[in-house]
Amino acid sequence: MLASVADPSSHGTTSLRAALAGAPDLATAVDFTLDHLLALDLPMPSLYLARGDRLRCLGQRGYWQVQDGLPISAGVAGNTYRSGQSVRVRTADTPDFIGAVPGICEEVCVPIRMAKAVVGILNVESLTVLPAAALPVVEECARLFGERLAELGGPPEESAADQLGRHAVRMAAMSQIEELSSYVVNAARDITRMSSGAMIDLGAAGAGEVKAAVGAIGARLHDVPASDWSAIASQVRHGTSCYTAGSDEGAAFVGYQALRSAGAQALIIVPVFAAGECRSMLICADDEATAPGTVLVGRLELLAAQLGSCLQTLGALEVLRGRTMQDPLTELGNRTWFVKKVEERLAAWSTEGKGQFAVLFCDLDGFKDVNDSLGHAAGDRLLVTVANRMHESLHTHELLARLGGDEFALCSDQFASVADVVRRAADLPTLLAPHLDLDGVEVGITASVGIAIADSAGPVPPDAATLLREADTAMYEAKRRGRSGVALYTDKLRREAAERLSTVTCLRDAVADNQLVLVYQPIVALLSGEIIGVEALLRWNHPERGLLGPDDFLSIAEDTGLILQLGSWALQQACLQLASWDRSSDSASLLDLGVNLSGRQLSDPLLTTMIESAVAASGVDPARLILEISESTLMQDVTSAPALLDALKHLGVGIAIDDFGTGFSSLAQLKRLPVSTVKIDRSFVEGLPHDPELRAIVAAITAMAKALGLDLIAEGVETVEQRDSLAELGCIHAQGHLFAQPQPAEAMTQLIASGHLLR
Repeated sequence: MLASVADPSSHGTTSLRAALAGAPDLATAVDFTLDHLLALDLPMPSLYLARGDRLRCLGQRGYWQVQDGLPISAGVAGNTYRSGQSVRVRTADTPDFIGAVPGICEEVCVPIRMAKAVVGILNVESLTVLPAAALPVVEECARLFGERLAELGGPPEESAADQLGRHAVRMAAMSQIEELSSYVVNAARDITRMSSGAMIDLGAAGAGEVKAAVGAIGARLHDVPASDWSAIASQVRHGTSCYTAGSDEGAAFVGYQALRSAGAQALIIVPVFAAGECRSMLICADDEATAPGTVLVGRLELLAAQLGSCLQTLGALEVLRGRTMQDPLTELGNRTWFVKKVEERLAAWSTEGKGQFAVLFCDLDGFKDVNDSLGHAAGDRLLVTVANRMHESLHTHELLARLGGDEFALCSDQFASVADVVRRAADLPTLLAPHLDLDGVEVGITASVGIAIADSAGPVPPDAATLLREADTAMYEAKRRGRSGVALYTDKLRREAAERLSTVTCLRDAVADNQLVLVYQPIVALLSGEIIGVEALLRWNHPERGLLGPDDFLSIAEDTGLILQLGSWALQQACLQLASWDRSSDSASLLDLGVNLSGRQLSDPLLTTMIESAVAASGVDPARLILEISESTLMQDVTSAPALLDALKHLGVGIAIDDFGTGFSSLAQLKRLPVSTVKIDRSFVEGLPHDPELRAIVAAITAMAKALGLDLIAEGVETVEQRDSLAELGCIHAQGHLFAQPQPAEAMTQLIASGHLLR
């Protein structure tokens, strides 16, 4: 038996050497090696050779299925290939184990070398403990196989299918068009084995521009006139490909002379289609006048098809990125864009600026009355008119944004004096003086403006968030004075702001005085109307101000850290309520429970302990608890987010990205996060089904979620048309006022018990 022998040479490797010497080809050599290991009581051997960035299986024994295409970047096999070091591991003790067979106890993995270079791995797995001499025996077998592999001419070349697949996987993971363009020209040259490659962007007008190029000929393509690119594009934009025949005899296709002047004797030109339009051309060129042939052309066409698919996806994501920086109603920049631009301006002004740096916060007076009396559609038209008037008065050095609701902000770093700032602020209400006609009703609107001026000599460098907050405070002072006025942020206002924070004391007492309540909104299956989950939402039953929504107190709780106490209470109560539903109704047994986590909670070192405590106290299955985290919160710290979410996932809970589309996470970033659910932000649902851009974005998000195996929930569904449009686009779960308002636990209990379908 193998376990009783210490010298590997005495285990019959001599017989393997003789067998391999007679192996006529690679497949036979693989069979001899694997069968030899089986004869030595090593029950589950596998042999892999590297092709591209994968380890391809050439043979296995002891399995009824083949595990192929192991990544060289992960797992025991990948680590062995990269390090060149043999390993023997207990699978229970290593996080690197990647296996499809349950019950594997031990694994031996050794590199296969050819001329000292690692070209593959020889692997043995076992359901029981392996003999002590297993590692040296497998190493000796790998050495003998490597010697015979070299004699047979080495590993087989990567097949065209493997090559195209490798490039397709890498391209699909790219989130920037520049990165994709640079990669694809090298991939094209790799596939065709021609010396140069280029990607020509045709643009909206069809005029060609070299987007990326590689090789000597590719570098000279930058000198080709746009008229020649247009002529060449006219030959391929209908879907045809062009390539040289290897001879100068006969007529040349249009534009060929310009490419030949760049040194191209052999050429392949294929179109790249995205969203049904010819968007680009892929060109491969060589200085030898050979005929590429239809096989190479076909491979390049497949690469072009993959490129077109990637361009279409990136285009949709680019629209999504733009929407995260733009207010969709007024087409002005939004709060995120404004803060980013102000920070950039501040950085330059702090070292070079000579003028006064100011932020103006403008809030419309009486806008709520317009909404309440004439409706939200009229209110939206009013906001667009106000935005247009402000934009028309904008100076070249000024920034203008709609922050949300009826709030606008303006910034400049070139005011001559404080008096100049005040004069500019006073101009804004006068822009609104001409009355507006809304549905035949003449509406007069005024505005209150707050001013915050950056102090470069202050103890703390100014920042955008602080300036906005100070301007906001000053704006409320202008309203307090009688509206339609201007107020400058001063030390007096700073003291008053500090006094207003005394209201935080009331919030501190809210938990102890039982002023906090949870309401629940059902999540439904669109096709059946069945309730499949609920989201717990926090409210504050203030003793003087009545029932307050999250906008009225959560930001204060976040700033002060009270969110940790409030969040812990909410999670505990929600879990206890789910347990109560489980006891009282069989229909609730499969309900998931969504609970929101804030950014401050994510940074709390006791977060996992708090979650474990809530789950244990209630006895609910942690898999049914879905922790909802907004996308913008996750994107604030992209580096640490994966580790943080991994820690939460380890608790057995689900993780949802809330308000998806408002913080912009790239596909590559999303793939790194251990999330189970994506919730489409309500801003993308509002315009359905009539807004084609929103439909395209929702369709792209739906396709992405399906590709990544994620659950998808649409938020803010308020109309039947929105519901039907979402179902048509492939979204199967949703929540919103169409189905049910957020409601107290008692009402939610009755709704669950009734088994009523929400349509």
